[in-house]
Amino acid sequence: MSESNRRLVERYDMKVPALLYPPADGDDTSSRFVLTRDISSSGAYFHTLEPQAYEGQLQVELLLQVPVLDNRIRYMYLATTGEVTRRDKTGDAVRFDRDYTITPFF
Repeated sequence: MSESNRRLVERYDMKVPALLYPPADGDDTSSRFVLTRDISSSGAYFHTLEPQAYEGQLQVELLLQVPVLDNRIRYMYLATTGEVTRRDKTGDAVRFDRDYTITPFF
């Protein structure tokens, strides 16, 4: 079965700015500014400028552009946690946890 057939949710080719950083309870507090390659409701692939050292759980913050009436754009801030499920030389795949917050970003 191909990878695309195994996915339960649709992925979208979108470049979304994001911050990735380890959970606050750890020793590492460094964050990484990244762009998504693709995103879905269950996770995303994040392009990175350098190989990541993150393992396991991450904090994820995304800034989403949402079209509204009159051809305007509204920005929404989404914060969640996730787990690195795959790593390669250009980035990390992260599976999102089900809990998240989303708020308008003015």
